[in-house]
Amino acid sequence: MNIRKRRHHEVSVNLTPLIDVVFLLLIFFMLSTTFKKQSALAIELPDVGPGHSQPDHHAELSINANGEYGLNGEKLSTNQQALRQRLATLNRSEPLIIVGDKQAPYQAVVSAMDQAGQLGITHIKILAKESS
Repeated sequence: MNIRKRRHHEVSVNLTPLIDVVFLLLIFFMLSTTFKKQSALAIELPDVGPGHSQPDHHAELSINANGEYGLNGEKLSTNQQALRQRLATLNRSEPLIIVGDKQAPYQAVVSAMDQAGQLGITHIKILAKESS
């Protein structure tokens, strides 16, 4: 019987094409991703520097510590529908100044900004005052 010794071939996996494909996919996904600024409202923060003055024509929405709203000195309830109806009567080109009490609920301030944004009021300033 003739027994020959078999030669063993070394098995190896060439990873170079796989690495090339992964880099190409990475580049593709980086280039195809869109970056979008996710801000719904353009909020102008108050400037408390010297010579700062409020605009002549503006609407002032005040929020007290209990979350109750007041628009230009007229008291409103905490009802979001009543707030929306009153904000709808405002001139959208004039700025809306939100004056929040230091202890005002955060939800009341966010709801007011959300209602203003939905109605198309884009010039919003936020002021804070301490509770009396």
